[in-house]
Amino acid sequence: VSLEEKSATVIYNPKLQTPKTLQEAIDDMGFDALLHNANPLPVL
Repeated sequence: VSLEEKSATVIYNPKLQTPKTLQEAIDDMGFDALLHNANPLPVL
């Protein structure tokens, strides 16, 4: 999380969440969330 740049990087398990559900959770907490890259990386 960078408050100065107003950005965050989130690593998540795509079997449990989607970019959209993460965005909704962040919005529900009172923050604005925009998806810059909605292509999940493979789980290793």
